[in-house]
Amino acid sequence: PMKTGAALSGFPTFNPGAASKMTLSVNNPMMAKSTADQISDFEKTAQIQKLEELIEEMRGDYDNLNEEHMTTTRAVRMMKSFYQLKERTLKQKHEGEMLALKKKLSNNQDLWSKLSQCEKREQLLKVELMKTQQNLQNADKMTNKLQEELEKIHSQRLSLQQYRREHSKKLQFLQEEMTKTSKSKSIDIIKF
Repeated sequence: PMKTGAALSGFPTFNPGAASKMTLSVNNPMMAKSTADQISDFEKTAQIQKLEELIEEMRGDYDNLNEEHMTTTRAVRMMKSFYQLKERTLKQKHEGEMLALKKKLSNNQDLWSKLSQCEKREQLLKVELMKTQQNLQNADKMTNKLQEELEKIHSQRLSLQQYRREHSKKLQFLQEEMTKTSKSKSIDIIKF
């Protein structure tokens, strides 16, 4: 499970005021500018790498959930087929027994007792059929739940991609602003 807020709060932040103090405190202005650029580039690279790692992790999670969903769907289909076949077989068997008993039906007490046993078996089969139908309903609910989770992960992935695009635009804007600020401060230092 991903904790997007926690992962993003771990990013280092850039403080332009601290960079300007660094530039003023060093004797060689060009060297100080270079150091600030290296630190800023390192922070940007680290942020980009963390975002790429988050995206790769989400892709892996998405692929795993998709695979689990397909496996579960196949299992549910197999269960449905199995229970339908079992139900059909049991029903045919029971109907065959009932027909055979009806043909042999006479005043014989044994035949009446066999009929009673078959009716009891029929009741048991009905109970088993109800359980089977309940199991099928539960399997359908689980499939729906997994589908909802898959859709939720897909929407999270899309929002993370949107965040990445917005973040790269902000990053580019900050780089341009930092370059402008660095140039203007360098010119001010040279004037003094």
